[in-house]
Amino acid sequence: MKEISSKKPVGRKRRFRIVSPLMLLILAVLIVAGFAAAHAAGWRENVSLLAGTSFDASNGGQEQIASASVYVILYFAAVIISPILALASGIMWSLQKAMKRRKV
Repeated sequence: MKEISSKKPVGRKRRFRIVSPLMLLILAVLIVAGFAAAHAAGWRENVSLLAGTSFDASNGGQEQIASASVYVILYFAAVIISPILALASGIMWSLQKAMKRRKV
């Protein structure tokens, strides 16, 4: 008699990849969302402080310097890094699809 095995068929395990097209796209969206939140919070007004113009000295200007610095970093990340991540996501996705077609 044949024994019925309860083992699942052996196949390729699907691993969680940190660098995947979806993760790159999510990172790009998170950067843009962070910049949008900083812009909505009104941190753009404080950027003029970094150019040496006057600022509100009531709180010592530390909060304004911090928010202006974060806004500038998020701006450059949204303008430079996010499009690169989105393009890399699309290229990586299309290459993965092409490689799967070749294997078949």
